[in-house]
Amino acid sequence: MPQSTRAVLFFRLLWRPLFKLTFLISLVPLIIGCDNYGAGLQDGYFTAISEHYDKEGWRDYLTIFVNNGAITTVEFNAVNATGFLKSWDMDYLSQAQLESGVNPNHYARLYANQLIALQDPEQIRGAVGGDRVRQIFTVLAKEAISQSTMGDFSLVSVSIPPPESTQDSQEKDIADKQ
Repeated sequence: MPQSTRAVLFFRLLWRPLFKLTFLISLVPLIIGCDNYGAGLQDGYFTAISEHYDKEGWRDYLTIFVNNGAITTVEFNAVNATGFLKSWDMDYLSQAQLESGVNPNHYARLYANQLIALQDPEQIRGAVGGDRVRQIFTVLAKEAISQSTMGDFSLVSVSIPPPESTQDSQEKDIADKQ
């Protein structure tokens, strides 16, 4: 069989279905977003940042990009007083990986992807060991969505509640599973 025939067969058998599948998956957020939490979102970038630095010297922030009334991009990170991003702090990431076995950037990506897919911070489900991160993410996401609903492009400072107790967190996870 000539090489050009193999290429055509490869394209027909693999790339067309993959392209169709990718296209259909990309429509899911738009379909789900039709009746979403933030109905009436205005297009643009909206950022919420924690009001105070935490005990390690970081301020969490969340930026959403809304396009055609749907959240299409999410950045969740933290910044220190010098402007250095937490996700770039290799010492911190290495230590956290050793202590918990999970790279902290994993949680940021997990929750950001859920917000894009679900368009509702209340529906975001946590991951083992990521309850505090989910709590902060949800508070910031709600505020950024509120800013988008109002069309307010200013940076909004948000008071982050203290960590939930371990018992409260476990009870919430049990209630979420029921």
